[in-house]
Amino acid sequence: MTRPEPIRFYFDFISHNAYIAWTQIHELAARYGVEPEPLVALLDALARAGVPADSRSGFNVWIPVREETSAVQRLAASGWAVAAGERFRIRSGPAIRVTTSSLAINQAARLAADIASACRPSTAST
Repeated sequence: MTRPEPIRFYFDFISHNAYIAWTQIHELAARYGVEPEPLVALLDALARAGVPADSRSGFNVWIPVREETSAVQRLAASGWAVAAGERFRIRSGPAIRVTTSSLAINQAARLAADIASACRPSTAST
């Protein structure tokens, strides 16, 4: 017998409905003998875009980049405000920090695509 698929629960931090759903999902999962699998929308979208990222809380997402300044500038040009990681890191390499507190689930795929594009080496010649 195959194990049932978990309930994949995409949530964002801006939605009060996500909080309400999270308080109820465990009872629903138990009723059907499955486990809830919480997914932060941006982390999932980044994984689908092939962009490595890490987050302990899901609230701040840490994304390694080759060059922080250009990644921040390219994302700003696309309409996103992210932070260079230099002031937040202790021992890691260059990265950007994305705070997801105001990111809606329906924005995650577009942001992930823009991050993937911003993390690619520039093709401009100097």
